[in-house]
Amino acid sequence: MKPADIEKRKRKRAPLRLKVMIIAQKGAQEISKTADVSPYGLSVALALDLELGEVVSVFCPYTEGQNLEQKAVVSWREPYSQGHERFYGLKYISR
Repeated sequence: MKPADIEKRKRKRAPLRLKVMIIAQKGAQEISKTADVSPYGLSVALALDLELGEVVSVFCPYTEGQNLEQKAVVSWREPYSQGHERFYGLKYISR
């Protein structure tokens, strides 16, 4: 097994599709569904163009009405795929 194949996360992510709203630093926002989640973060496909290291607001699970906000940092991003979205890894910031 190559070092790149070794799981680096403290906890494995669960493949859950939860409704999520992401708000970028510049105020742009998007509602999507998570690809997977863990206690430390999530991955999500977005049309937003987020930069590595950017801090975003995450509302997950997102519902119309009252939601709890969690700050997260963009820890990785993939190139745009066939569509107009790219996958991002968001790591929660401890408060």
